[in-house]
This record gives sequence, structure tokens and C-alpha cells, in this order.
Amino acid sequence: MALLLMISHPFSLFSQPSASCPEYSFCLEVDPLNCNEISVSINGLVGDSIAGLTFLIEAPVGLTINVSETRASFGNSSIGTHFNALFGNSLQVDSNSVRIGYSAAFVPAFIPTEECEHIGNIVFNPVEVDCIDFDSLHHLFTPLFDGPLYIGSSFSNRTPCPIFDFDCPCTGECPIDDWQFCFVQDSCGKVNVFLLGLNGVDDVSGIRFSFAFDPALEIDQQMTKASIDNSQFLGGNTWEVEDLNITGNTISFFYRNEVGIGSNVDFIENAELFFDIYFKPQPGVCYDFGTAGVDFAPQSGLFIGDHLSDPEVVFCDNFTNDACAGEICSDGLTLAGNILRPTITGSCDEAIDFGFPYGEVKISATYCGYEYEFEVFTDEAGYFELEVFPSTDYTIIPAYTEEHEYACGVNSTDTDIIRDVILGINSCFPESFSNIAADMNLNDFITTYDIALIQRYIQELEYPSAGKWRFLPSTQYQSDFDGVSCPWLNVPSYDTMIVANVGIVNYLNANFRAIKMGDVDGSCQQCLEADSLIQNPPSLLVSLEYDPMEKTLNVYFRDSEVRDVTVINLALDGGPDVLMEEIDVVETTTSNEMILTGSDRSTGIYGWVSLEKNGKAFQYGDHIASFEVKDFINPSSLSIRLGELVSDRELYHLELDGKGVEILDYKEENRVESQITLIPNPGRDYFEINIPSEYTGPFDVRIIDMMGRAHGYYKTDSRQFTVSDLALPSGTYPILITGPNFSESVKWVKID
Repeated sequence: MALLLMISHPFSLFSQPSASCPEYSFCLEVDPLNCNEISVSINGLVGDSIAGLTFLIEAPVGLTINVSETRASFGNSSIGTHFNALFGNSLQVDSNSVRIGYSAAFVPAFIPTEECEHIGNIVFNPVEVDCIDFDSLHHLFTPLFDGPLYIGSSFSNRTPCPIFDFDCPCTGECPIDDWQFCFVQDSCGKVNVFLLGLNGVDDVSGIRFSFAFDPALEIDQQMTKASIDNSQFLGGNTWEVEDLNITGNTISFFYRNEVGIGSNVDFIENAELFFDIYFKPQPGVCYDFGTAGVDFAPQSGLFIGDHLSDPEVVFCDNFTNDACAGEICSDGLTLAGNILRPTITGSCDEAIDFGFPYGEVKISATYCGYEYEFEVFTDEAGYFELEVFPSTDYTIIPAYTEEHEYACGVNSTDTDIIRDVILGINSCFPESFSNIAADMNLNDFITTYDIALIQRYIQELEYPSAGKWRFLPSTQYQSDFDGVSCPWLNVPSYDTMIVANVGIVNYLNANFRAIKMGDVDGSCQQCLEADSLIQNPPSLLVSLEYDPMEKTLNVYFRDSEVRDVTVINLALDGGPDVLMEEIDVVETTTSNEMILTGSDRSTGIYGWVSLEKNGKAFQYGDHIASFEVKDFINPSSLSIRLGELVSDRELYHLELDGKGVEILDYKEENRVESQITLIPNPGRDYFEINIPSEYTGPFDVRIIDMMGRAHGYYKTDSRQFTVSDLALPSGTYPILITGPNFSESVKWVKID
């Protein structure tokens, strides 16, 4: 019971003091040998009698104490053994603190024999760094009761001594006044690491450093390790223990003689080459190896003495890194070029070659003994640039991405052109690049097999490995095609890359031509903005009306969301449900419409309209084209595929509205009026739509004016739907209501 009372308040029963307090200090310092530990000692008490110690040391923020190892270190020290710390409650250790309550209650007073009496080491659990980074640890120490020290011959005869200093008088002073690191560029990917100011320093028994460099630095770990292994100061010496670790931007090592079995090293010259850092340079990039650029981990430095177990060993960490300029750079130049799509003859901007947007460009080279593979993407105009090394050869290979794979401009028109050239109907292709686009299997000759491959492409079946775009160096394209008016079935072989020698100036002519494979007429080449090339094309609504008296199928523009549409290519594919007139193709273009008559004699299922030379702008409700159709076998199951339009240089796919093919009825009295009503009509700023029960939703509601301009769009599942807050000028507005199986228009009159 008496022992427990002493531990909870060990000095609550004092006698009158019989001794005076000496001058003394505590030392808390990171152990230079075991730098994840804090060494605790009491100093200046040789020959004095210690009747008790009471203090608390807390763990630094972010660290946890290894309880078992810390208890063992304190309990096995001379003072801890004397006070029986391992077996009594006078030593309390948890993960956050160490609490000392030593007293001479049942043992004699402890008399130190060392000027700096070691009390114990606080051992911390492993952390991300090997060494603790604390310049001052005094704030962790707290005296308990009226301690921390009691002087006296016994527990009953003790004097509290609360006045003390923090000092580490037994820590040896480094004999080196001033020494520095210096990082010097040796070659394109090599840095010499020098130590300056160590001349005459000998008997170095340990070298521990940890460097962290620019995160972007890519250290050649194998070459750098070989340099350290061969250094006379590091791996080339016969150390007892060698620890070395290298990552992409860090180097750490600890070479040491712990008990004197290995050999120490001596520094002779004022500037000694410590080791070399090898790294993979990047063009135009600088790395800071100066004061701000290199981070030294805590407890980096040299140990001087016979061996690390020698109590006289001295740790030197008073180095700097300001002896050299700091930045180490690699030269850089610009390599640039354009990937362009050739414009077809008579197109909307015949003098302009449009870019290949967001294409990938792979650039490879060997520099400074390292292999480089760069990837860069073209901008929306087809331009790319990259910073590269000077005096180096580069291989440049363009490529398309998944976004470029859809069949832009590839349709049955292209197969017809190839077939006509093969059969001799036409003597040559329409464009200078047409034979390249037609050579789908890249065998340098155009046959019916290429037609079959294009058809598979259109039907989204298996595609040949040749690729969906072909890239030619512009120098070859210009020399081979300029002045060639009639490309035929033979296709010359072309390079697929540019090998560019970049000297000491920028290289800005790495130019290519992009040819869309299968697009023989070039409809994908002209007037297309970047977003239309890399995305699936949006749809434009059209309606179809069949005039049984004139036997024509008429196409009308019915999309109120887009205006000023120019038709470039339009294809109809009715399958076996349509019989078209088997006559020669005759195309007529007027100011109001396009008319095509014709069919494929073998199948009789499609025709096309082309306004590549005379495009016109269409507004909502305009008549786009007429096709001469002999008959419909099964109008209810008719499937019609519509081709491409271009609006403001953007590609669209035509989509048939929900009505299907409307058969004109010339008996006006037989026409059925819409059952959809608008209330009130006329109205001021709102109306209510009432849709009969036989119509199924969901419903799309569009408000347009008589010029086809859109003024509102709504979606609803309800058959009664109110449109309000209409700030419209007075006038008549067609209200378009569309569902899954119908599309009707009701006029609403706006009044003030």
C-alpha cells in the first residue's frame, strides 16, 4: 500500500531538506545514430545523490511511441535499473507519452558517474521518413509536482530542485566550420555532386544523406546506383553496413562502421567528387539543384570518430547547398506542323485546306542515350507543336483516334464512283486524292474488293486493318498530285511518316495530308468544323411526301432548331419497298429545289442529290429534293435512309419525322383536320394544349413563326399542357406537336 501511495503522489510526504540544489540540465535531442529516437539525459550531477526524478515527455505531433522498445530503453539504463523501473510503476509509457516517477523510497539514492547520465531513448514507430525533424524538443518536457529533480540521501531526506536548464554539453562539436554541396551539370543527363570544404577531414565513420529533388526529375536509378556503388567515399569503400535507396526523384543512403570492422574514409581535396546523378532530360526543362531545389532530410550529415559505437563520435550536419548556381537545364526547340484535309474542287472554300482536328501525333527519338516517345494532339485547326531537343532525328507518325472512326462522308456515292472508273464509264476519279481514298486494302491498286470493303464500312461490319484515315507527308502529296488531273486505278506507294532532323533552329514544317479512306468524292473533306468530325453527327428532321399523280417522292426540311442549311449530299435507301424509275441519272438544280431522277439498275433502291457546286440555304418547310419513284410495294414498312447535309460547316444526318411517308390525297374534302386544340386561340401570353386520348406520348411541342424561326421547345407526358409567359410579337405561330407515332401542326394567333 505504501508503494502505491508513492507512485500516485511520490513526494507527498517530505521531511525538511538537508542538501542544496546543484546546477544541472536536461538534454533532449534526436539520436544521430538512431534518428527515429529521442535521447534523454540529465547533466552535471556527477557525485550528487538523486533521491527522485519526476517529469513527463509527450510525443511530438504526428508521431506515436513504440511502447515496448521505449520501456526497455528507459528500464535498462543505469538509473532505470537502479530504481527498478522495469518492474515497478515508477515508469509509465503509452503511445503518447513517457512518465517518470523515480524515488529512493525503498532503494538507496542514485549517484551518477557520467557528466551526461543517460536516462533512456524514446523510440517512435516507423513513419514515412527515417529521421525525426525537430530542432528543439524542450517544449515536450514537463516537470511533475515540485520536481523534476530531488537531491538527498534517501526518500525521507530530499530536497526538490525545480530550477534547471536545457543543454547538451556531452554532444561533441563538429570540427568542420563550413562545408557545402555543389551540383554541376556534366553532360546532357549527368550531374556531378561535389563536396566542398572537407579537405583534411579524416576518420569519417558514417555518411548519411537523404536528398529529395524536383518531383518532375526522372532519375536513372541503375546508372546512379552504379555511380554511388563505385564512389570511393560510399559504395567503393569497405563499410560495415550499407543502406541505399533510389526512386524517381529521391536518393538516400547510410554507409557506416558500427563497431570498427570496416574502414573509414578521408577527404583530401577541397572539392571532392562525391557521386554522379544520372537523369532522363526533358527538352527545355530546368531543374533547380540549388538551395531551394534540393530538400535534405533531417539528420543528414557525417559521423567523425573511430566507429559509431565510440562515445566520442561526432555528428556534423552544418553543411549548406549554396555554393553553385543551382539550375541545370536542357535545350529545347519547337517541332511543329499541320495535318490538313485537301479541299475538293468547287467546294465552299476551294482555296482553303481544312485541318484534321484532335488527331494524335506520335513523335519518337533517341537523345542522350535515352529512347523518347512523345504524344501530342492537333488543335481544332489541325496544328500541333512540341518542344524537342536540338540536333536530333525525330520520327513523326500521325494517327486517328476512336472519335474519328465513324463513316464521315462514306456512302454509296463513293462505291458508284469506283464502279464507274473500273467499268470505264468514267475515265478517271473526280479528285486528285480519290484513288488514295479508294485503295481500302492498301495494295496500290483499286479493284471491286475495295468496293466491298467500303460497303462493309457503311454497314458497320468488320473493317480492314488498313485503317480509316491515311496520312501522307505533304511534300510527297504536293509533288505527286499537283497538276495531276486524272488519277486512275494505280496508286503510288507513299511514306507513312516524316523523319525530321532538328538542328539548332525550330523545325516548323512537319506537315501531313489526311485522307478519309472510302470517301472518294471528298464529302468529308470540305467545310467541316472540328466538333463535327470527332463526334457522331447530330440529326436534322425532314418529312417525305409521295405524290402518286407525279410519281415523285418529295423531301422537305422540317427542323425548326437549325436554319440556313446547305445540302451537300443526300441519299435515299428504300430497300425492296421502293421501285425507282430505271432511267439514266439526270440532275437538275433550280433556285427553289433539287431534282434527281435515276436509280441503280441492279437493285433499284437508291438515288442521290449533289449540290457540291451549287449549294443553297434552306429554311424550315422548304422543299429540298424530289426523287422519281415508280411505286411503293409496301409503304407502311418503308425504311428510308437519308444521307448527309452540311450547315455552317457542320455535318448532320437526316432523320425522318414520325409520320413516315405521307401519301398526298388530292381530294381536299377528305383531308382530316387535326383533333388537337389550343385554348384560348387567339390568345395573349399563354395557351393550353389539349391532345386526344388516341395520341400516345411523350410529346414534343415546338413554337415557330412563319419564317421558321424557333421560339420555344417543351417536352411533356400530359395531354393537357399549358405554355405560358410568352413574350411574342402579335402574329400567327405554327405549334408543332410530335409524338412517337404522329406529327401535327396547329396554328395559334397571338394578339396584344
